[in-house]
Formats: sequence, structure tokens, C-alpha cells
Amino acid sequence: MPAVDQPVFEGKNRNVDTIPGFAYYAKASDILGNLHGGNDLSHAQANLLAGLYMGQLARVIESWGWIYAASIKCRILIEQKGGWTNVTDLVVLQEMLEEWRATLPRIFQWNDYDPPPVDINAARLRAKYYGARYIITRPFLYRAVVEMKPRPDLLMNVDRDPQEMQRSGSNSSGTPSGRSMKLEQTLSTADARTVIEASKVCVQAAMKSTVAFDGFIAVGQRPIVTNIFGTAHAQYGNMLVLAATHNSWLRPLVPREDLVRLLDRTINFLDTLAPISPTMRANVRILRNTKEVIVSGGNTLPRSANSSFTGK
Repeated sequence: MPAVDQPVFEGKNRNVDTIPGFAYYAKASDILGNLHGGNDLSHAQANLLAGLYMGQLARVIESWGWIYAASIKCRILIEQKGGWTNVTDLVVLQEMLEEWRATLPRIFQWNDYDPPPVDINAARLRAKYYGARYIITRPFLYRAVVEMKPRPDLLMNVDRDPQEMQRSGSNSSGTPSGRSMKLEQTLSTADARTVIEASKVCVQAAMKSTVAFDGFIAVGQRPIVTNIFGTAHAQYGNMLVLAATHNSWLRPLVPREDLVRLLDRTINFLDTLAPISPTMRANVRILRNTKEVIVSGGNTLPRSANSSFTGK
């Protein structure tokens, strides 16, 4: 868009004249400012786009502000739907994720039982895949741990191959096949079994997401990721969710030896960042306290672990 001529700026270059796209951003931000109370999908997308643009200009505070506003709008949209309705959306997301994985070049294809790769690009792809699967199925794990009436009698039936559960279609992929579920503690046996299956997929995805870079690290190389702090903090969050799951009636999904092993490797990884990050130092302390409780067989986890699903 052409800049408006103003005598005071004659002969001088302004940001709007020299920064690519800034004129569009200036116009869009004026519009968004007048639509501050809008909460539909287009408002969330526009705020997110503005945040991404500011991020490219290294304006991190402005970027955070836009993304925060987009997150609030997304939260409102979810709560307008929050219950067990529209679960078809989750099925569609899983199918889309599997379709994406199937399109990867042969060199990047993998089996879910393969060890972590030593190639950084392959490691990044797996981390993104399992991270997405974890986010997609996490609402079901939340319901199972926090809201659902315990059904330990169904746990023994959830012993199928996790890879089979993930790849065998919508009826057994870990999410309901389009039917609605009511938001209540007592679910039908079929719905309860589906929630438990989805919870197992979520747990497996959290574990695999956490160790995705371990093969690369094992050969003595530093992970080359976009945001090392974000990667480390995500692994910390995975540990809290796994610990909370282990401390619930879903304990068989997270064996103690596996949890302790993952806690040890995550503590060691975060320790390498602790000297330069107070947040990582705090995270390490919380994980060490969590490990002590797990090893001692206690039932009271640090508050961070107990509230890991609620975001408090």
C-alpha cells in the first residue's frame, strides 16, 4: 500500500516505507484494534498472523501480545464446543497427521519401534509427529485422570500394540469414531474403553516425543533446534503429565521403571541449560522432587505435577 505523504517526513525513509509488509501490518493492526472483542476463528487467525509477522521482525514483546490474544480466542472457541462433543474433529486431526507422515520421503520414514535417529532432520520430524499426536490425544488423558470415574477393569484390555492402535483406522486409532460423549464421570463401557485407548496413545507419544533427539545427542552433538528453551520446557511438561498419570488409576500405562528412566534423562538434559536459565534450574528441582516421590512410592507429587493438566 502506498504511504501517505506527510511534509514532516519528506526526504526521510520511514519503517512503513522500508520494511517489507509493514504497510499491510499497520493497516491490519488498525482494523484489529477496533475488533478487540471478536472471538471467532478469523479473529484468532488474524491475531496469530500478526504475531508471526512481529516475530520475524524480532519484536518479541509485540509478537507475544498478539499470540496471547489469539490463544484467548482459541480458548473461548474450545470452551464453546470443551465437553465430549465434536470428537470427530480429533479423528480428522489424527487422519491428517497420518497422511502427512505417509508423504514423507522414504529416507525419513520410520517404524514406531525404531531407536531415535542420529540425523537431526529425521529427529525433528519425529519430534513434531509425536508432539502433535500427544497434543491431539491429551484431552482424553485429561478426562481419564481428572474427571472420569476410574475403570481399572478395562485397563487389562488395553494391551494392543500401540502402533496398531495409531495406524489401524478411526475405530481403533485412540479416538471415538464420530460419536458424541457426554461430559460426565460415568461413561458407557465402550466410551470408557475408547478414552483409555486414547490415553495410552497419548502416553506413548509423550515418551517418544521426549526421547526423539536422544540418538543425536548420544553421538556427542548438540541439538540444533529453533528454540532450545522451548524444546527443553516441552520435555519438562511431558514428565509432569507422565508423573501425574503414574500417580492416578492409570498407573499401568506408565511403568515406574520407564518413568524413572525418563526422569533421569530429562533432568540430565535440563541440567545442561540450568547455568544459563533460572527457569531450567527450577524445572530441574521440581523433577528431582518428583523422582523422589516416585521412587519412594509416595502418593503426593509436587504441585506442578498434580496440576500439570490444568495449567495452574
